[in-house]
Formats: sequence, C-alpha cells, structure tokens
Amino acid sequence: MELKQSTGETGKIVETVCAFTNAGGGVVLIGMRNHGELRGVTIADLGRTHTSHPRNHRLARAFFLIRYIEQWGTGTLRMRELCQEAGLPVPEFAKTSGAFIVIFRKSKLTKESLEALRLNMRQIAAVEYTRAHGRITKGDYVQLTGTSARTATDELHEIVTKGILTPTGKGRARQYQLQGA
Repeated sequence: MELKQSTGETGKIVETVCAFTNAGGGVVLIGMRNHGELRGVTIADLGRTHTSHPRNHRLARAFFLIRYIEQWGTGTLRMRELCQEAGLPVPEFAKTSGAFIVIFRKSKLTKESLEALRLNMRQIAAVEYTRAHGRITKGDYVQLTGTSARTATDELHEIVTKGILTPTGKGRARQYQLQGA
C-alpha cells in the first residue's frame, strides 16, 4: 500500500502504479479532505459514463486549460480502458474515511498461476498470445504450438473449462477471448 498526499504527486503516483503492475498489484491511497466523500456519484457510477462534481471548479478549469486533465468525469473510465488495453484487470474503486482508493491489480494470468492450474506450456503460450492479440483461433493455436487440430480443440476446451478463455462464434468462425475481456 502506498499513500500519496495529493494528486500533485503525479510522477510518484505513476511510478507506484507501474511498480504495482510489475509486482503483485497494490493499493494507492490519494488523500482527500472533506472525509474522502465522492460528490454526486457512487462507486458504482465510476465504471460507466458519469457526471463529475469538482470540489474546486477554478482549479479543475485551470488543469483543463493547461491540458493536465482532458476533462473531469473521464479519469476513472480512462483508467479502466488503459488497464484493459494492457491486459490487466480493471482498477477497483473504494472509499474509506478520509480517502478515495484506487486498487490496481496485477494480471491473474501470470505464468505461475497458469502452471498452478496445470496448463501445459502450449496452453500457457496460447493464453499469452490471446492477451497480446485479443483473441486466438484453433488455426492460430495449431500454428503457434505445432499441434494437430484435434489436440488444439481439446487443449482450448480445457482452457475454457478452467475459466480463462471464452469462446465466441461457431465452427470455423470460433474464436477465443480472455474471459471478462
């Protein structure tokens, strides 16, 4: 866990988030006055388009004019989008007394966690391929691993039953994506 006194420590916050994504995940606490309360939105609202109610409109406007922020009300959506693009779990948002919390977690699909699920090296390579390309087909699996089409079907099915991939389409149009992607 890391505590940052204000968003004025942006460089340190970015360094911490990068360190968390390279390690085991973590929590960044950005201190807020007024008991850390969100104004006009709930935690659930932060995962969808929502209005924003800056505490200090002059400061928010100044940050907007110097392009320090794009606009208010889009930061949490942008964080979710960037994490998804990087193949990371979306951040979690919470509030406690005195702080608004953003939790960044490392991907659950590490080589170690996939080995613990008893996936073989071909299957692990397929998950990594899917993370990098957004999808994988049976043909991609055959080409990537050098297995037969039947083995590819069986091994992809095993990855699906373990809750890692989700199939879409039927027959030759079938593709597999990371579950929740």
